[in-house]
Amino acid sequence: MRRKYVSDQDTDTIIRLRKSGASWLKIESITQIPRRTAERVFDEWKKTRLAEELKSSRQQIATMAFNYHMQDLTNLARAVLDNMGDPSFKDKRDGTSVLNHVFETDIRGRGQEETYPPTATPSTARIIRQNKLLFNSLKEHTKESVDFFTFDKWLAARNTWKTSMDKLYSEVAQVIRNNINQKSDAPEVIAKIKSDEALFDQMVTGAVETIYRAILDGKVAQIEQVKAYINKKPLPGGITILFGGNVSATDLVPESNELAEEILKICKLAVDILLTGKELDTVEVLADALHIMRDSRNELDDSLDELRLIPIILRSKCELCPA
Repeated sequence: MRRKYVSDQDTDTIIRLRKSGASWLKIESITQIPRRTAERVFDEWKKTRLAEELKSSRQQIATMAFNYHMQDLTNLARAVLDNMGDPSFKDKRDGTSVLNHVFETDIRGRGQEETYPPTATPSTARIIRQNKLLFNSLKEHTKESVDFFTFDKWLAARNTWKTSMDKLYSEVAQVIRNNINQKSDAPEVIAKIKSDEALFDQMVTGAVETIYRAILDGKVAQIEQVKAYINKKPLPGGITILFGGNVSATDLVPESNELAEEILKICKLAVDILLTGKELDTVEVLADALHIMRDSRNELDDSLDELRLIPIILRSKCELCPA
């Protein structure tokens, strides 16, 4: 039997009446459409509506998921860049260690709304796994516009920097020890320095900081200015020796003014030797590595800036992108 045609107007009437609670008999009476036909029309409308609502819900979920994905990628890019800055002279990690630190950071969920009940904190292993997936996703999204060989150059330079920094510490320690052993004046003060291992370590750290500050400031060739980075500052009840100029991170407080004067002489002489002798090779390698690291970071900072990155993500696709 051929289905009875029901106009759009009659369909709307059936839907309105049924939603208002009218019985099928009443609907048949009002519309003059057999109640079985009216039931079929209403059932078909419900199925269509459910399908549309499901499609709309999926689209909303996909949009939300993609927004989170984009947020994850921009958060990870920023975390990577933040860890590519000039390292502290005390931070002797190699490139892989720095990248692992980024991967161990829970960057997911930053900027996302709190859930209720709160989502359980993921394990470190899961955070690392997810961040590695996101890092590959970031590369996939930006493969046409970002040269990640630049990041590989940064990693290699950071590795060189780490090796050279270890070598610099060793060379500084040796030069300072030689300076101490060659001193013939102030025997009591020198004996104090020789017997105090903690004081010796502070002197080494201070001299390293001074040389590294010279590298950061591009003043390796300006010996007298670099030596001026080591100075003493009178304080109530004593003297503090500062290394690295106005941004000194190594403050040494000698027991006496005589000890302070000897420490100043020894450390300044060590800096002079290290910036003019054969040890200068290590300083130059450090300076070259730092230059490469800075150039690489600046290039990636421009390429992975959020203002550039978001449009790139929107017009590209990776395997983690929501359908």
